[in-house]
Amino acid sequence: MAISVKTQKMLWGRAAGRCSHPECRIDLYEDETETDDPTLVGENCHMVAESNDGPRADPTIPMERRNSYNNLILLCRNHHKVIDAQVGEYTLERLRKIKADHEQWVREQLGFDAEKQREDEYYAEVVDKWAEMAGLATWTAWTSWVLGGGQPSIEASMDEKLQQLRPWLLTRIWSGRYPELEDAFKNFLHVANDFYNCFHKHAEKRTDDFGDLMRKALSLSASALPMKPRDREANASALLSGLFTPNASWVLTRNRP
Repeated sequence: MAISVKTQKMLWGRAAGRCSHPECRIDLYEDETETDDPTLVGENCHMVAESNDGPRADPTIPMERRNSYNNLILLCRNHHKVIDAQVGEYTLERLRKIKADHEQWVREQLGFDAEKQREDEYYAEVVDKWAEMAGLATWTAWTSWVLGGGQPSIEASMDEKLQQLRPWLLTRIWSGRYPELEDAFKNFLHVANDFYNCFHKHAEKRTDDFGDLMRKALSLSASALPMKPRDREANASALLSGLFTPNASWVLTRNRP
């Protein structure tokens, strides 16, 4: 499970983009040069290791909690190496205190803009939710069935996500801080509405019969085995149930008005 956009925004924003180690606190942004783009020299560091055998590991903690804001601390690359190499010195309790003390220092000494931070975290949360509901992680795969060759189709599960995404996105409240981002979401909503309504005007819901075809083929191939026909069919069904599940899709048809 990857670290979410909102979690990264919380971590970097509340730490002011600086190493949290009290003897460091360097700026973790490197400005662009005449030949190169800007770059980050900081790292999202796990207090309890992400892996089960890493520094300060605790296999009982679920993965989503290991990648949550409460288990992360922002450090430069050098101090990331130090805390993971010296786990006796940098215990979980000490790391939590270092993080809390650093964020307090940011609020008190650096003119921390709490309102901007709250809004940044809200925008980041919208991005995370939109990416999940729009199937961004598998965007190429699911859109290829719509835009690629053959019969255009959408899996019912993805179709349901799109159905939920449209009213959800419509009801987001924008502060106006990032107008280009807001316009991008509004444009996506318009396109999604047009696509969804047009597609469903000419589509019908169907159930994939691939599992049934495979079940028949497997039954035929097992006909030579020394067992009763009823047993062959039962074994084929048992095997297929572990391999395939019924899959409904919305399929574009030419015969609907």
